[in-house]
Amino acid sequence: MRPFRAARRFLWLVLIALLPIVVSPKAEGAESQQVVITFAAPEAEREALDLAVREALSHLGLRVNVQRADAVDANAILAPTAREPALARIWIDLLQGRVILYVVDGPWERVLVRLLTREPNNPAIDHERVSQILRASVQALQEGARIGISREQARRQLSGPALPVKPPLSPQPIPKRRAPARSEALELGVGAQYELQTFTSDSLSHAVGAELLLSNITGARLGVELQLTYRSLRLKLDETEAQQNVFAPRLLLDRPLRAWGGTRLVPFLGGGVDVLHLSPSTRASTLLATRERTLLYPVLRAGLLLDQELTQQLKLRFGLIVDAFPADIRFGVQRGDGSEHYVRAWPVRPGISLGIFWMTPGAPR
Repeated sequence: MRPFRAARRFLWLVLIALLPIVVSPKAEGAESQQVVITFAAPEAEREALDLAVREALSHLGLRVNVQRADAVDANAILAPTAREPALARIWIDLLQGRVILYVVDGPWERVLVRLLTREPNNPAIDHERVSQILRASVQALQEGARIGISREQARRQLSGPALPVKPPLSPQPIPKRRAPARSEALELGVGAQYELQTFTSDSLSHAVGAELLLSNITGARLGVELQLTYRSLRLKLDETEAQQNVFAPRLLLDRPLRAWGGTRLVPFLGGGVDVLHLSPSTRASTLLATRERTLLYPVLRAGLLLDQELTQQLKLRFGLIVDAFPADIRFGVQRGDGSEHYVRAWPVRPGISLGIFWMTPGAPR
């Protein structure tokens, strides 16, 4: 039992070490990694535009603060005020019969101005074109590029003759689904979780563990999860109780699906092993245990997770899980008269999980 006790202590130390990180409200320098967007749009377009701009920047590892306004004042944009640090400040005006877009860099030294004609009776195309410009501009600022013109040049242009309006990028409708951005961000996350799972017809198993997440590893937005959980379970066998300790590593692949707001549905599939340590009074399969034993059982795991963003870097995860064991797992004791009593573990074990995770802001690839 000593190796298992040492491993159990190590796992608890890992969870305690993660706690300050998980409860930290924001990472160092997070203020300068935010984008502030202010837009003025007709009432019928506000919800759709809000969703479009958030989605355009969702994979850049930034905190996006979207505000709605009744109008956009170009003079206020060109006169910097004391505000919190930001990578970029963006204003979108859809109330002038055309689209006017302003992108200001963090130091408030340069301004990118774009004027576009509106697509008649199809605001979704206007929102898409705005999203493309926003994504390209913010990515350029992340990479240290300079955008637009100086603030003084922009002031002279806006106070002089009207700027020419650019025609639509394409007269063809834009597909509803877009290809992933060329430089989607890799995200790394760590967290702690709790699992409640069926074990036999009259017992449940409780498990605690740590998890490592890696998201957006391919253009298909696949993710990899490495889980390590520990559970201790007492089985009632006849007139005695048997103790088992289980370490359960799992390797999973997931594919996040868009749901609503800051919520994501995440189906996953994978597998691992259960490392079972049995006490002298327990038994697995047809092998009586007269001494301590460690046995390995392969397992398949599938399920559906519900991720809810609490902040830009902190998320809560609720899951429905199912473990399937190809092997027949039984536990038993031998009575004094030589007869045997068995308890059989379920080969398919549904359960639920609850976890909290801290995600690092991804760097563009």
